[in-house]
Amino acid sequence: MGNEVWNNGQIILTIQNRTAVPSDSPFTKHISVSCGMKIQECRQLLFLLSGTDVNDRLSDEVAEKLDHQPLAIAAAAVYFKKVNVKNCCPKFSWQDYLEKLKCKREVTEEQLLKTSSAYQSTMSAAVSLAVAKSAENSLILHHTFDLFSLISFEPLPLDIITKYIQQLDQNCDKEEIYLAVKDCSLFLLTEIEDREVRLHRVVHDVAKSLSNCKQTETKDYSQCDTANRAKARRRVQNVAKALYCFKVRDDQIKVIPHLKAFNSAVTKLGPEHTSLHSNTLAFEKREICKIYLFFGKTLHHFYAFKNAVEFHNMNLQISRGFDAQNYECSILNDLGLLYQKMGDYEQAKDYHQQALAIKEKQLSPDNVNVALSYSNLGTVYRAKDELDQAKDYHERALAIKKKQLSPDHVDVARSYSNLGTVYRAKGELDQAKDYHERALAMKEKQLSPDHVDVARSYSNLGTVYRAKGELDQAKDYHERALAIKEKQLSPDHVDVARSYSNLGRVYRAKGELDQAKDYHERALAIKEKQLSPDHVDVARSYSNLGTVYRAKGELDQAKDYHERALAIKEKQLSPDHVDVARSYSNLGTVYCAKGELDQAKDYHERALAIKEKQLSPDHVDVARSYSNLGTVYRAKGELDQAKDYHERALEIREKQLSPDHVDLARSYSNLGAVYHAKGEIDQAKDYYERALAIRKKATKARRC
Repeated sequence: MGNEVWNNGQIILTIQNRTAVPSDSPFTKHISVSCGMKIQECRQLLFLLSGTDVNDRLSDEVAEKLDHQPLAIAAAAVYFKKVNVKNCCPKFSWQDYLEKLKCKREVTEEQLLKTSSAYQSTMSAAVSLAVAKSAENSLILHHTFDLFSLISFEPLPLDIITKYIQQLDQNCDKEEIYLAVKDCSLFLLTEIEDREVRLHRVVHDVAKSLSNCKQTETKDYSQCDTANRAKARRRVQNVAKALYCFKVRDDQIKVIPHLKAFNSAVTKLGPEHTSLHSNTLAFEKREICKIYLFFGKTLHHFYAFKNAVEFHNMNLQISRGFDAQNYECSILNDLGLLYQKMGDYEQAKDYHQQALAIKEKQLSPDNVNVALSYSNLGTVYRAKDELDQAKDYHERALAIKKKQLSPDHVDVARSYSNLGTVYRAKGELDQAKDYHERALAMKEKQLSPDHVDVARSYSNLGTVYRAKGELDQAKDYHERALAIKEKQLSPDHVDVARSYSNLGRVYRAKGELDQAKDYHERALAIKEKQLSPDHVDVARSYSNLGTVYRAKGELDQAKDYHERALAIKEKQLSPDHVDVARSYSNLGTVYCAKGELDQAKDYHERALAIKEKQLSPDHVDVARSYSNLGTVYRAKGELDQAKDYHERALEIREKQLSPDHVDLARSYSNLGAVYHAKGEIDQAKDYYERALAIRKKATKARRC
């Protein structure tokens, strides 16, 4: 007691013999090693020993990276306090500490060792001795540490560990493995029905370090003998086979951190082994193609796009090395879908065309697999806003499916959905609604009421109804879609985020701006967690928030979000992409609201130029640009020019939209404002009354 480092307190940590732990009192406190300290206790300990702000947002991340362990947190705090001084590194932050922790953990622990006589070795050194001794005394633990050295420290089902060990020793049974792991304090075992095992990060780091030492005493892997290289390849093979066992499980999401770590760990084996591809030499080719295809598709399904691309690209090399065009086609299809989701439409189109070429060579023209490639290409062309091309591919896919499948087959419904999406993009909303309703009818007949494909049809119809201005109907469909997704998918799934975005747009259209902002922020939080920072879907959430802030009158905030969205789109999309044009429109609208009219006019003209190039002359998005320019010219006092643009917008809207659509009311209001400014009061009154009639009707419908 009385040690200055501990502010006159001392932590005494015991393990294993829980019966010897006294009850909590003013002088003693029991802290479970498996659970660690509570987050508030971690903050307080960091504050007491380092002197930093107890509310520093990074302190929680530091505690989490250190598994909430008191000794590790104490070491972190002491190191921070020693370094963060005037004559050393006064600007040293917890972010700097987290970076150092990634590769130099033991260095961060040495200061506690030097300043506290209570501890004669660092935590890492003590754990290293414990891991080495456990592995030496038990072959089962030796194999388990070997497995974890190539994967993540996160929970892994005991069944997977068992399958890995039984590849190495068929005489080991599940009970024997369970007891060995359970009795070792270095493993954290959950006693649930499907038992899972995880490691503290410090134990995991030690396991990786010891495993690398066993492979070679040199840093140059190329100097290892042939036996060691073969042994390393066998270990990679056995880990891959064990992780492939997730294929028959319902909890495949649990394999994601392990696949990411597996890829990273194997690429670091050494110069001659800089990718997983070079470690396939121990595999039978068809076997590794099958395993890596599962890995790639699973990573894709759970939005780990870049990791999925890595597995698929190496698998493409393998499949092209022998006669495996079926595998090659599947890989190309999935790469096409991945690149489309990543916003690289040209690359996506190229992969889908390669897949189609193989299918057209091997299969009959009416094979449903050919139809699948047509659908994929149609979806890419839709994303590129090449709508006539998209419609053609989807119609060709539908024709094959109708010929080969039953009329109510779900794949037929998906083609109806695809065509509905194209017609909505073309502004032909009644046609779009018809296709989506036909798709929904089939899905409700063939699938369970809570199937995510049913939810997608609800979303599609909600989007059409929003475009038609029927906002309560739109809200109802989007809420039904969200209810299914929240039930069937993880809370952080990007499809859940899309439903949040859809509801945010509806609430924005209804004028309920705080509710809209909340939904868009929830969507953005998921996308920033699941997607790359430069993903087009992240940009769309920025755009959505920018639009809400503009409506709230917070123009600088709106401008910031729209500029961030534009920066991503200009990086990821072609210069003439309609999504780039929409960001120009958004910025033009903000500049108009700020009174910077020449800047606003420039952005709206750039948007219109793209839309006139990419869309049909009567597209409702073209009408929006006409309206925007009309509004700018009215603000500039150029009333005849303003009137011309608003009339052109009205002409398109009267042709494309229902007579009661709110966008028609906007055109009537805009023209009323122009005539009012021109002093033509009767004409202005007529337009205002027509706009008011639509809005009254919409309000009455909402109340009903």
